[in-house]
Amino acid sequence: MRSFSFQAIFGLFLWTTGCQRQTIEALHRCGLSLSFVSIIKLRGTLADRCIDLASEVAAGPHVLSWDNINISTSIFVEQRKDAPSKVQSGTFAVMYKIVAEPAQLALGPIMGRARKASDLDFDLHIKPTPEQLASVHWQMKTLVVRVLTTFSKPFVAYAASPQLQHKPRRLLKLTKTQTYPLRVTTINEATVEGTIKVWINVYEQTKRTATSMDNLAVPSINDQLTNSRVRGAQALRIREDKPFLRLSNIQLAYGAFHKCLNLVWGLLKTHQGTIGELGSLKYFFALLEKTRLANDKPDYHTLLAALMQVLHGVLLEAWHRECGFSSLAAFEASKPNTEALLAIAEKILLKYAVPMPECPAPPKGSKPAGEDSEPDESSEDGSDIDSRPGTPDPEERNDGVNAPDPQDDCAHRNIRLLVRDLLYVAELVRAISDGDWGRIEDILGQLTMMFRGTGSNNYSTELLHFLRNLKLVWGDVFA
Repeated sequence: MRSFSFQAIFGLFLWTTGCQRQTIEALHRCGLSLSFVSIIKLRGTLADRCIDLASEVAAGPHVLSWDNINISTSIFVEQRKDAPSKVQSGTFAVMYKIVAEPAQLALGPIMGRARKASDLDFDLHIKPTPEQLASVHWQMKTLVVRVLTTFSKPFVAYAASPQLQHKPRRLLKLTKTQTYPLRVTTINEATVEGTIKVWINVYEQTKRTATSMDNLAVPSINDQLTNSRVRGAQALRIREDKPFLRLSNIQLAYGAFHKCLNLVWGLLKTHQGTIGELGSLKYFFALLEKTRLANDKPDYHTLLAALMQVLHGVLLEAWHRECGFSSLAAFEASKPNTEALLAIAEKILLKYAVPMPECPAPPKGSKPAGEDSEPDESSEDGSDIDSRPGTPDPEERNDGVNAPDPQDDCAHRNIRLLVRDLLYVAELVRAISDGDWGRIEDILGQLTMMFRGTGSNNYSTELLHFLRNLKLVWGDVFA
């Protein structure tokens, strides 16, 4: 009995990776692949089958996402006006099957709540609740302890302690998502009109009608730019009679990767400073000999690794300072329990990750300290004392009363702000990795304010849209 299972799969692999036709034919003669013509026919059959499967998924609960795609058609330059473009741009849509009851994705109740929903209230919808604050505080302490158990060999054994783990808030079921790609189209989704065409084309491919989509909410997870175009299309089509034609079925959410990407880019812009500025990111990057991070939008993974290295280094130094021993090995030799580690972690958070209060402004009309002092005063033995205004005499410099004001330490102030922001990045990345949606939800309000503070107004607005839907529109069943 002969089987072409290997030859078919291997032939498709050769075609997909751009193998030359002559090579495919040679492998076909050797019995290792189908012929080139057979592979092209198989490709068409496989594409039709994928669309049939996607059509079955489109009839029930599903998630839809799409983005632009650029396909290189030739490496040669043809010197004529009617020559085909070297790069063909288009849109690639993907459906994801989700396990849900049809009632959970009913569009009618969602649209009803959307018509009655009020605007967001900062205290009710954005500011974290006491329960969320307590949870975030615990997660941050856990992150601080993990730095010690990861990078200090004497404390590696503590890493598995149940008392030093993150507390789950709302874990998602980490099951493999079934993916159903659709045919790539040459429609440009970079415009509002193109977005409307993409939406209609998706359900034309899957043989769905506007009437069949009347009561089906479709979660759609995209980058911020695609989401903004969808909202523009919904506003443009608001007077259509069918929900499908108004694009009302689409319930937008942000892509987690794009949120992390824009967050670290925003923090880089905020904290980068200069190489000579102690405590700035450029200072740390130069210290760590990091390269390719000078532009506004460096590679995400390279930047994230550098930021986490900075965070881990600062926190590990904080453990050295706050453990109360000459070294971490000596600290471990004292056999501290988990409660002691958590207490020190909380101390580190307060001393190194909480912004310092602003210095109170001096009263109007008041004179700087020492302004009325006489210049060029001398001591009894004739030695000159520093005559700068406000400089304490030698006997007062070490009595603690006139000690240097920590508010004047700009590097310390900046590092505290940097550590605080990087801890939110670490918590976001860790929560996504753990599949704990509850922990992400706990920090959505802070992330919204962080995006606004870094100048990422688009993502700040995107999160506000998401929070409004999450808290006022979708309801507990859909959310």
